[in-house]
Amino acid sequence: MQLTFCFAGSCRQDCLNGAVCTEAGMCDCETFQAQGERCQTVANGGKDRDGICKSWGQYHYETFDGIYYYFPGNCSYIFVKDCGDPEPQYTVWNIYCGKFCFSLGDYKEDIAKFANSWSVQTPDDAACVATASDFPSPCNIDAESYEDIYFKCQILLQFPFFSCHQSIDPYPYISSCMNDLCR
Repeated sequence: MQLTFCFAGSCRQDCLNGAVCTEAGMCDCETFQAQGERCQTVANGGKDRDGICKSWGQYHYETFDGIYYYFPGNCSYIFVKDCGDPEPQYTVWNIYCGKFCFSLGDYKEDIAKFANSWSVQTPDDAACVATASDFPSPCNIDAESYEDIYFKCQILLQFPFFSCHQSIDPYPYISSCMNDLCR
């Protein structure tokens, strides 16, 4: 199958999660089933994801409600917190995953604003600088390199992974693969 990747557009902000800018100047989110103006989130539709918060690799997060996002923050962030009781809270360097209540902002539209609101200063940290909302995509690469990475990540749609798709949605992991290999 021959795919054509169009990099001719000029989007207002970098497209995320493997999305490309179209000639119309908009991010094409359809390939990885991403959502948002920058394709900043990918919903995990797998039936076995409910109530699980996780982080993997570098900069990959999935919240309790199954939303995957890429966030290149460099601070320490609250990982999990019971919003009814301020203690205990679990802080992990450079990781934010979710919280038991979702009371601050709309993280699906501005991931950086949301994650930055959960940054904490720990005694071992240097001064934390908030990550800008328009942080760059790791996939600012030439079309040939992008196409090579795209085909490598598509293996998650094939055998032997195909049999897992009913329980585990592959698209957050394909987006993660794109983000990792582009860097």
